Amino acid sequence: MSKRLFVIFLDGADEGFVRQALSDGLLPNLAAMAKTGTYSPLATSCPAESPVAFAEVLTGRNPGKHGLFDFLHRDPATRLPSIALFDYDGERFTNNLAAPTFCTPLKNAGIKTALVRIPSTFPPPDDADLVLSGLGVPDASGTWGRAQLFSKEADASGDIFGTMRKTYRREHDHYLLDLDGPGATATLKVERSDDKFLLNGVELPREAFGPWMRVTFENGKYALIAVHVRLVDGTPEFLVTPCWTDPLHASLPACRPDDLARVLAEQHGDYPLAGWAEPNLLLAEGLIERRAFFEMCRRVADATDAHIFDILNNTGYDLVMANLEFFDRVAHAGFGPAAAKDVQAQLMGVLVRFDAFVGKVRDAHPDATLWIASDHGFAPWTRRVNVNRWLAENGYLRADLAAPDPDLRTLAGEGVFWSGVDWSRSRAYAVGLSKIYLNLEGREAGGIVAPGKPVRELKQELIERLTALRDPENGKAIFRRVLDAQRLYSGQALGRSGDLILCYNPGYRTDWASSLGGTGTPVVAANDREWSADHCGVDPELIPGIFFSASAIEGDGPALRDIAPSILRFFGLPPDPDMDGRPILR
Repeated sequence: MSKRLFVIFLDGADEGFVRQALSDGLLPNLAAMAKTGTYSPLATSCPAESPVAFAEVLTGRNPGKHGLFDFLHRDPATRLPSIALFDYDGERFTNNLAAPTFCTPLKNAGIKTALVRIPSTFPPPDDADLVLSGLGVPDASGTWGRAQLFSKEADASGDIFGTMRKTYRREHDHYLLDLDGPGATATLKVERSDDKFLLNGVELPREAFGPWMRVTFENGKYALIAVHVRLVDGTPEFLVTPCWTDPLHASLPACRPDDLARVLAEQHGDYPLAGWAEPNLLLAEGLIERRAFFEMCRRVADATDAHIFDILNNTGYDLVMANLEFFDRVAHAGFGPAAAKDVQAQLMGVLVRFDAFVGKVRDAHPDATLWIASDHGFAPWTRRVNVNRWLAENGYLRADLAAPDPDLRTLAGEGVFWSGVDWSRSRAYAVGLSKIYLNLEGREAGGIVAPGKPVRELKQELIERLTALRDPENGKAIFRRVLDAQRLYSGQALGRSGDLILCYNPGYRTDWASSLGGTGTPVVAANDREWSADHCGVDPELIPGIFFSASAIEGDGPALRDIAPSILRFFGLPPDPDMDGRPILR
């Protein structure tokens, strides 16, 4: 039998958290790997965001070569933010990964690869034999995914996260919900019988999500949804998840072979074909309780675990790389000593569950080589920072501070953006969770900062002022470092990057509105949402991931970008000379 390599990620598993659990004796299977082989912190990408991190894993290259720098990027002609992982022209999706992956040399050598739930693999990269795409897969309409809240009287005020507020129609003993979907609508009929609510004859639980249900829209397209019911002063509200792609009728290029999503659904039951199906935004918006959030995260994780183990058991693949997102999703609800006790307990439960999964894999495949990793760690997020507001108050961005802020509808081509900005007098602006762009002449439409010395001087001025910026409430430094992208990155895709990379101290992160170009919130304010922990924008030196191997590795300080060349060495192939990582296998 040819040798096999399994590389399994627990997304977001924080090195300090894992180390403490090992010390407490809670992770026997990972401890066994560490005892006979290696346990090490794993240096993450800069910034420590999953699209960037896994692009380094897949390519072995820095962002200047692989081309992904953030969850969001902007069009320099319009400065409009959009999802960075893919482009969509109305007919075709294109993966924005700009460098070849390790799959190409492996395929050329006859080595079969499977990528399961790996971010930045939508649409599937060339030469991977099996792909079930992860983070980046949009909803059935091709957008990030917007939930819909139906109530007796819709609240028009909305929220930054863009949940659609709609009014249901009441007819006798049932409620009619006109659900917006992929290019059409579908009407859901919820029946009320005494204190029960039923959809398609299935009782919907209170304060929890019901089962996945298939919806057919007027244009014949399908989606998968779940409905959450709650009573507000005795009156029902119906919260419907985003319309996720139905794996039995998948039209998105989110898997290879084309029938993989359907086969997995037929074998293991319905699941949403989505990059991020867990309801973190709904929890942060205050529309669901933590219990409902945990239950849905667990439901999604159960499906992911089953799919991964199914593919691991398929001996036709020499390399299987998979990602489990459960830890990351729960950790965003709280991390660290100040997190709610039930969140802390859930996080430890996720880690113990993962350790059992590792044991199951080792028992089922004793002859396979197993690597365990995570893409980044975590930090509390207690203070939100509006970078665009700071730029405006300090004369770098000429904006009307009373203008309405954008929300996530902007990413679907709706809503407002950059309202009230005078670009003829603006020198810098921020988009995304860790980037400042200069309004550069010849690059941005109507840019005013001349290349050369003016750029260098403006960068240095911003770096000095931002690193000196203090939180007015506690006097703490907000930024640990501010880096010049030209010095940090190298490669043919460097032009996609922002000009400055913000590296926050723990406790701080870019405000949601600022990430989309908004200026309407204070420069620094309390983050009181139940999205109270993060990694995006936190200085990557402070939040490493983890790496376990049953055998020893070379040198110290492995990094995400070392994984691709190490995979090639494992299969007896030389690393691509263009890779920035190094093989770490002995």
